[in-house]
Amino acid sequence: MKATKTLCVALGVLLAISVLVGAALVGVEKLKNADLKGSLYNLESEKVDLETELAAVKSTCAELEASLGTTKPEKGGTTEPVEEDFLLLTRDFFAVPEGATVIVETMPIEESPYLTEYCKVYGEEKLVGYVANITSRGIGGDMHFVIGITPDFALRGVKVMSHSETPYIGGIVLESDEFWDYLKSLDSQEWKEIDVEEISGNVSVTSGATITSAATVDAIQQAIIILEEAEGGLG
Repeated sequence: MKATKTLCVALGVLLAISVLVGAALVGVEKLKNADLKGSLYNLESEKVDLETELAAVKSTCAELEASLGTTKPEKGGTTEPVEEDFLLLTRDFFAVPEGATVIVETMPIEESPYLTEYCKVYGEEKLVGYVANITSRGIGGDMHFVIGITPDFALRGVKVMSHSETPYIGGIVLESDEFWDYLKSLDSQEWKEIDVEEISGNVSVTSGATITSAATVDAIQQAIIILEEAEGGLG
């Protein structure tokens, strides 16, 4: 009788232990599942973030491609991605609408003291003008300009890049809207026949700065003539 009672107690203890072990295993499995679900949720969240960033990068690339554009170069020309500063300058020179595709084709010039190359600028595949870097010698040293020329070879825009002219003499001319507006008012034929003395009579700010004015006008005139010859438009 006593042995039977002891056996029952032992069996009860073993049953209790089995129940506790089973409960512990279930708890561990639930924790594993919870951790796995948490990890999957984090991975899904990171995937969504990466897809959003990728979409933003693709959108930016598409906008850049649309603003820069590419084209097949003509004989002797090359096309390259357009730098942002140059792109803004060409839009300003030729009033190319914001968002319109701008294409720049670089053309070489041989044996010229004024420029070594020039750019043909297209807006929406239509020629809008030419851009060239030119250098001239003023009273204080070299003067550097970027000029915009119309398809019919007249001055459309100018940006003074650097100079060493006297601030209150030649420097005033180079910073004068009166001076540049007058030059931009001249047509192609007038540029071929331009006279510095005539400019002095029409633009008061050039008084006392004849060397600066003459050097600037001469460089632009020569650049226009060279461009027109290169493009076969000289009649």
